[in-house]
Amino acid sequence: MALIKGKNVYESNALEKANAYFATRAGTAAWVAADDETREAVIVSGTSIVDNKSYLGYAASETQTMAFPRVGSYLDERLGRVVAFPTTGAPARAIAAAYEMALHLLNNDDILESGGSFKKLEVGPIVLEGVRDAPSIPSVVYKLLAPLLARGNGGQRSLWRAG
Repeated sequence: MALIKGKNVYESNALEKANAYFATRAGTAAWVAADDETREAVIVSGTSIVDNKSYLGYAASETQTMAFPRVGSYLDERLGRVVAFPTTGAPARAIAAAYEMALHLLNNDDILESGGSFKKLEVGPIVLEGVRDAPSIPSVVYKLLAPLLARGNGGQRSLWRAG
């Protein structure tokens, strides 16, 4: 699968950069065990999921196929200031969110086909209660994206107003 910046991934050499991103992290056994073809597929899928959110600002070009680059700014509460979107490419937060989403897809290979959860399942003497599927988008992805998201993204971000 070809990884093409601006078409299906946020940065050039996405596989190598994702490998470097996960090289120093714990909990990446699924990434280490996967072959490059699988890694590329989940990077594309993870990027697509991240890319389909509603972001602040607007696309920098009418012809771009992805959400980034964008024109505008966002409040980065960690930095305590307003930050402009990069003029080329995606913010580091969006790139990291795409990689985290890729890892989540590896760890939950049927997550995209998941039908939901149930409160109680009883088969003879066996009773399962409150069993839930893994979330389709993990909290780490929402936390990375929160400052970038426009209003109405599931209440995952605090709102700010320029004054």
